[in-house]
Amino acid sequence: MTDKIAISVSSADGLVATMDMQFGRAPFFLLVDGETHSPIKTLSNDASQAVQGAGTRVAVLMAQNDVTDVISGQFGPSACTALEELNVRMWTAPSGLSAQEALLEFSKGNLSRQSIMVMQ
Repeated sequence: MTDKIAISVSSADGLVATMDMQFGRAPFFLLVDGETHSPIKTLSNDASQAVQGAGTRVAVLMAQNDVTDVISGQFGPSACTALEELNVRMWTAPSGLSAQEALLEFSKGNLSRQSIMVMQ
């Protein structure tokens, strides 16, 4: 099975969408094929306006869509725990990148891997 990458984005504009820096509060997630980097689909984040638990709810959404890796700016502690339990790898990217630029940095190995260990 090919890896599936989700990128937190601020719009449903595909690879040109600007990355959203907050995993749980991102309005959309662009899903791309891990091998070809071709867009698969854009998911709307219904939990983005939740009072609490947005990160955990989005982690479940990632698992439901067979996501193996997530690229975002930051992950809250609850989201980190949930994603690690679901075996989804987390990668942090700097602000201001488009989804396509974030993918390029990911493929070059320039993104930092996020884990619970880093959060503590």
